[in-house]
Amino acid sequence: MRYLVAISLLFAAFLSFAQHSLTGSVQDKKGMPVFAANVYLKSAPEKGTTTGFEGEFVLEIDDPKDTLVVSYLGFQTREILLTTIDLNKPLKVILRADAQSLGEVIVTARDPISEKFSVVKMDMLKDVYLNPVAQGDPLRAIAVLPASTTTNETANPSLRGSSPNRSRVIFNGVPVYNPVRASQLNNMGFFSLFNPDMIDREYVYASNPPLTYGNSSAGLVEIQTKNALNANQLQMSAGLAGVGAFLSQNVKKDTSFVQIYGNYQFSDAYTGIQKSKLPNLVNFGTLDAGINFHTKTGKQSEFNSYSYFIDESYHAIDQSFTFRGDVYSAKRRFFTVNNFKHYSEKGILNINAGVDFSRQTYEFGNLDSKQHANQAYASINYKKPVQESIDLQFGASLDYQAQNFKDSIPVYYYAQSPGSPNYFSETNVDNSILEVYLYGNWELNGHITLSSGVRSNLPVNDQDYYLSSQIGLKYRLNGKHSFLLSGGKYHNYAPPNYFSRTYSLLSSYQLA
Repeated sequence: MRYLVAISLLFAAFLSFAQHSLTGSVQDKKGMPVFAANVYLKSAPEKGTTTGFEGEFVLEIDDPKDTLVVSYLGFQTREILLTTIDLNKPLKVILRADAQSLGEVIVTARDPISEKFSVVKMDMLKDVYLNPVAQGDPLRAIAVLPASTTTNETANPSLRGSSPNRSRVIFNGVPVYNPVRASQLNNMGFFSLFNPDMIDREYVYASNPPLTYGNSSAGLVEIQTKNALNANQLQMSAGLAGVGAFLSQNVKKDTSFVQIYGNYQFSDAYTGIQKSKLPNLVNFGTLDAGINFHTKTGKQSEFNSYSYFIDESYHAIDQSFTFRGDVYSAKRRFFTVNNFKHYSEKGILNINAGVDFSRQTYEFGNLDSKQHANQAYASINYKKPVQESIDLQFGASLDYQAQNFKDSIPVYYYAQSPGSPNYFSETNVDNSILEVYLYGNWELNGHITLSSGVRSNLPVNDQDYYLSSQIGLKYRLNGKHSFLLSGGKYHNYAPPNYFSRTYSLLSSYQLA
């Protein structure tokens, strides 16, 4: 009987330990958290985990005599015997830089120099996929943030009271204007153009946007696609109003991969079974597809190319004043974003380029509007560590935009029937934004970080000269809490639309 009791106690103790979790954090020698470090047991690396944004981790321990391994590209791998630590207390792991590796430079390049001054870093799982408000959309997810002041159903972000034309969405280093689909004449669209399965990181700067990017006088959203695949993946979906497919495939292991997706939405079945509930909706349709290709072009360089196409149409019944009739809307758009990065021990060279073409039509009564928009963007950036605690980044960008409006407009705003008088108007406008900038980060110690930047335009075509500037101070209390003080003056051009046919220079002073 005593043997049975002893065996039972040992078995209970084993089960109790088998459920034990080791908590801890990973930091560099300056006390800064290390994000996405690998943490695993030497006997079972496949059961490991990665650290969070603040360097935190939780790992299940099965064998108290195992060895804990912590690794991160650009740092020396740490091995810690579990028998030498108290498993019931949080563990702090300090990683030291590997002086003989370019890895630290590469990882630093993938993090924006202004990352520490972003208000929010979105979590794809929690903030996008599991958030019912987001509906799986990376821009709609911003609507739940305290800084969001979007008052309608659009996915175009409005931050801290500013209009959407003052904020910018940056996709892989290239601005994407009006980044929504199902858009109307007022550029209000319900969903963004971005597939969350391709996104690696999303940063939200609710105010004081970093001057590493220009043409923003309110907030900024920075989105980066994935630079590595954990596994090949194939997804297929089908519903009452559409079908879709998504493929992630390694082309050459640890060197290159491709991601492809496509969706087709149709209205026949959706509207057919509920005509009484949708009396004003006649039909709709959307076809969109995207492809992302990433490859290493050498030991110290990589290339990424993303392309997207969408063709959408909408037919409904609408009423304005005394006229009730058909409204037709259609839009086609194609854009591509291409990036090249070269790493060296002296710094990181980054070249970004993109083009965007769109064609949009809208018909209602005697109103007939056609809009053609073209954009070309290019930038070159260089990020250089001056000292161990000081980083500088400088560069130049050119953003060219051109739009054409061909409209038949009602003479009297209240008379919109097909037989009412109207007049024809055609407008062509274009704008070139040529800018240079300098941005710096100084980590005074493990808790205080100072940043500052200036950005100036080089006037072309009789433009006014402007100079944007900013300064920021961040004090980190611990891994989860910090104080951020920043201020500056910012400039941007509001793009034209149906209601305003000019590029208007806007400015703002911000303190937050």
